[in-house]
Amino acid sequence: MPGSSGWLGDSGGTSKIDGKLMIHAQGAGSNAVNLLGAGTQMTIGADSSLSSTQGPGVLLQGTPTFSAGSGLTVDALDAFVLTAATTTMSLTQTQVTAQDKIWLATGGGATQFNGHAGKYQGSSAVDAGTTLNLTLDTAAQWILTGDSSYTQLSLDSGAIYQVSGANRTVTGLLVNRAGVVDLSGNSPQVSDTFTTVGSYSGGGQIRLDTALGDSSSPTDIFVVNGDVSGVTTLDVRNAGGVGAATTGNGIPVVRVTGMAPAGSFALATGQVTAGSYTYVLNQVGDTWYLQSKALPTESSVTCAPLELNDADNQVSACTIRLSQPAPAQGLTVHLALPQASSRYSTTCTPSMLVPAGATTLNCTITATPNTAVGDGNVVATLAINPPTAAGTYTVAGAPAVITVRDDDQTTPPVSNGNATPVPTLGQWALTLLSLVLAGFAAVRLRRVWAH
Repeated sequence: MPGSSGWLGDSGGTSKIDGKLMIHAQGAGSNAVNLLGAGTQMTIGADSSLSSTQGPGVLLQGTPTFSAGSGLTVDALDAFVLTAATTTMSLTQTQVTAQDKIWLATGGGATQFNGHAGKYQGSSAVDAGTTLNLTLDTAAQWILTGDSSYTQLSLDSGAIYQVSGANRTVTGLLVNRAGVVDLSGNSPQVSDTFTTVGSYSGGGQIRLDTALGDSSSPTDIFVVNGDVSGVTTLDVRNAGGVGAATTGNGIPVVRVTGMAPAGSFALATGQVTAGSYTYVLNQVGDTWYLQSKALPTESSVTCAPLELNDADNQVSACTIRLSQPAPAQGLTVHLALPQASSRYSTTCTPSMLVPAGATTLNCTITATPNTAVGDGNVVATLAINPPTAAGTYTVAGAPAVITVRDDDQTTPPVSNGNATPVPTLGQWALTLLSLVLAGFAAVRLRRVWAH
């Protein structure tokens, strides 16, 4: 029925439902719950559900009190309508979907709403002379769907104020003690502008998308039309940028029209990287910009294989590798060569010029054929030396260490033309020979005695 109430509380009455309450109101202006008058109270159990397709979910007038157990669901045109109401409402794990306003406060009065965890989708509005203070904590999430107003919004304990998807303007004091103002959202898109009209108090985080490139790159922007206090960190998420040199002031990400002390905003990670560029945050006037500089080229060397056989004339192929293409004039990389040895040779030189646009340059270490016996193994170490001009490149990775193994087999010595000496018997052979001769002598004596 149009204008009807699913549940009506009036004149200081008290209603308490310990179990789950489910109300679905239909008709223009109909509400699921209507509490009015001084001292009227209503308490409903956990997992209750209130809905109204064309009116308020909960309508409060005067000084009533509404409370609900954990898990309340409200689905309505406007979720909480506060008409000349003075009240405090604290809800836990509440799920609110408003076609228009989550909170609509008019006609004077003062409301304090505390949302512990839960999810709220919609906007809010408060008229002149009315107070609407909102506090979200314990990872509660407000998905803003339109321009809004409130007296004060406080974000604590990981609360998320998701303002992505369009250009939004809100009016009221924003206190971000330990929450996140999220311009990125679940489906990131670049070029969102979120403007808060009124003072901003920092301590939490701002999350935004930027296509990290040159100074014309698209980006989300957080705007404060008021004064700023505290320190807020920026979580900048790269939206497909490949990195480029910024010119002028850089990429604007925060703008403040009022007073803002130096250091009011800082990158959460100190810097962000895209391609071969790193970006830092700097303030110029009333705006904070991302400014890039090229990362130094990393230079490394690898060789394969790392073991060579000196009898087989084996070769180790060594590669000098750059993290980005060499500039137009090429890039000279300095090497620490292996110690000179007759056991190997190398085509590597102390200064190797990597051609323009290239990222690799090759040289070799070759084992020298060796027939001498007992030379043992030798080690050849090839390493990148620091550049002679600072900033040209940085040394990355470990030196390449190649082992040249002595794989020759023992061979009989070559005759020099002299008589070959008769080999001598070892001690064990002499003992055995003595025993055999003694045996023969004993047999012979027995034969003599027998005759």
